[in-house]
Amino acid sequence: MLLLRFAYTALLLTTSLIASAQIAQQAIPDEDRSKLPDYPAQAPDFVAGPPMPGVIRVWGNDFMAKLQVLWEEGFHKTHPEIRFDDTLKSSAQALAGLYTNVADLGLLGREVWPTEVLGFQKMFQYEPLGIAAATGSFHTEGKTWPFIIFVNKSNPISKLTMQQLDAIFGTGLRRGAKERITRWGQVGVTGPQASHPIHVYGYDMIIPGFTYAFQQIVFKGSDKWTGDLREYTNAHRPDGKLIHTAGDLMLDDLAKDPDGIAFTGLQFTNPGVKYLAIAENNSGPYIEPTLLTTANRTYPMVRSIYIMLNRKPGEPVDPKLHEFLRYVLSRQGQEDVLKEGDFLPLTPTLLQEQLRKLE
Repeated sequence: MLLLRFAYTALLLTTSLIASAQIAQQAIPDEDRSKLPDYPAQAPDFVAGPPMPGVIRVWGNDFMAKLQVLWEEGFHKTHPEIRFDDTLKSSAQALAGLYTNVADLGLLGREVWPTEVLGFQKMFQYEPLGIAAATGSFHTEGKTWPFIIFVNKSNPISKLTMQQLDAIFGTGLRRGAKERITRWGQVGVTGPQASHPIHVYGYDMIIPGFTYAFQQIVFKGSDKWTGDLREYTNAHRPDGKLIHTAGDLMLDDLAKDPDGIAFTGLQFTNPGVKYLAIAENNSGPYIEPTLLTTANRTYPMVRSIYIMLNRKPGEPVDPKLHEFLRYVLSRQGQEDVLKEGDFLPLTPTLLQEQLRKLE
């Protein structure tokens, strides 16, 4: 069974990787591609002069290291006088590096946590500025994949709304549901299974990156989970070596449970489960999780990666940081995202929103 699951997953992922760059580029049609701001190879006077010598200290996510190198190489074509000093070990460094004044930029491969913002606020009395730098990956482990909802292969349902997910996984009901959803008949299942309780699978609360992000996206910030949640965490040998990821364990159990539902990533799928199409509300459209719907961000549970910085409200961004971030948010910077191969570029609309944060 284990070998079969690995073979099945490998086939799915290999197939989806074929021409992935071309598929991702479809998210930005040719007519919109011209709307992406161009960062000049030969800098005009307002960019090139006077030179901005100095060092940009970058701390944070190790899975963004390859992308950071590509951004630095592209930026150096215009600003060779600026040097980068990178310390990329974990997203946990990003905000800590900023509020201890050892970093100028923090690479964050996930949503910023409230405790991290609190630490920054205690030091500076205002919040850090977060810039979405790219869309997460589609199915690459460690690279901010979208949340995908799975049920057992035998389950007759094929779609759910975000409101229904809020009422299945949570109890805060911030999306307007009138009651909790605890039985399959409440989401349209008929026959004997209609009266069966829904078995809810998810991540252990000690893996806060997943649980917090799910709370923000699905629960609209509520932290009230169902008490029936079956929590999964990574399994390790006594020497610390990883045996199974939580996603593998979760979907292995789901394949044996006709009444289960889980959220995790596509890379953990197996022949005994299937994913659902998701809509923001009852009027649809219901969107399946694909590379294209992740890249164009029409799938409702897509995530982003961020660059964090210390900008006091009302004051300009440090010139060298401003120019580097302008490069990241340019056509060339987003083409670097495609070159990296796992993360996906921002859509033109979201990119323009990020640029306005620098004004």
